[in-house]
Amino acid sequence: MDALRLSLPLLASPLFPARPVARATKTALAIEIVNPLTDPTWDSDVARHPAATSFHTSAWARVLHTTYQHRPSYLRATRDGELIGLFPLMEVETTFTPRRGICLPFSDYCGPLLFRSDAASEVIDAAIRLGRQRQWRYLQIRDSSVPGNGSPASAIYYGHELDLRDGPEAVFARFASSVQRAIRKAERSEVEVEISQEAAAMREFVSLHHQTRRRHGVPPQPDGFFSAIQEQMLQSGGGFIAIARRRSQPLAAAVFFRSGKQATYKFAASDRNSQELRANNLVIWRAIEHLASSDVQRLH
Repeated sequence: MDALRLSLPLLASPLFPARPVARATKTALAIEIVNPLTDPTWDSDVARHPAATSFHTSAWARVLHTTYQHRPSYLRATRDGELIGLFPLMEVETTFTPRRGICLPFSDYCGPLLFRSDAASEVIDAAIRLGRQRQWRYLQIRDSSVPGNGSPASAIYYGHELDLRDGPEAVFARFASSVQRAIRKAERSEVEVEISQEAAAMREFVSLHHQTRRRHGVPPQPDGFFSAIQEQMLQSGGGFIAIARRRSQPLAAAVFFRSGKQATYKFAASDRNSQELRANNLVIWRAIEHLASSDVQRLH
């Protein structure tokens, strides 16, 4: 089990009563509500935590705010000048859904970054207080390491992590023989993969993405969402697009995010009519090669 989606109800409810106030035994946390779009120190604080991901950065906050106008309500917790926790939160409200706080929408997994594990309950309580002030229906946390205050997880997900520390050759040797054969077939078929951060590559990905979403019977995300990703994240080194072509024809592509020594395989799309060329396999493999050769240790 990799991640829980924990939804804590915030409005008055016998299932979630207010906590009794305990006698203070140490200095209370100082909670600051910050806007990562304008706060110059948010990213440097995030970078201090070993579990920080691309989803915790101000660039991802900018993508969400630019595309969907979600309201950032990020929390910074300190005690006596010591950084205790960072809690990214977006206030989300649509015509058909109630106002709620999410950490974070459109993010595969994201939770508060705690520098002191014994302060977890205090940091979450601060978010709950904020939610009640803003009249959120619930607070959703997409992480498995956060105590749930007695509320059961609303959803459970599995994730896969690939250790890249031994280098690309060792990773390739661990692949199933069928995967290795698929990669070799794509190479023999003259499929070539480009690693790019450019807008033109993103446009090619979006075209394949539209095809893939139609095939699955679901609407695509707005084109502006991917434009914002390219402008706010990829262009500044926060990820890349791996795109496979044969004779200049795009066959498959995937979008990867990178933060420090961690990377996330975020989106993928392909041309169904070219699947026999195994371009998808080569896209993932070339991305793994690129990451493993760039000092990235883990691919989620």
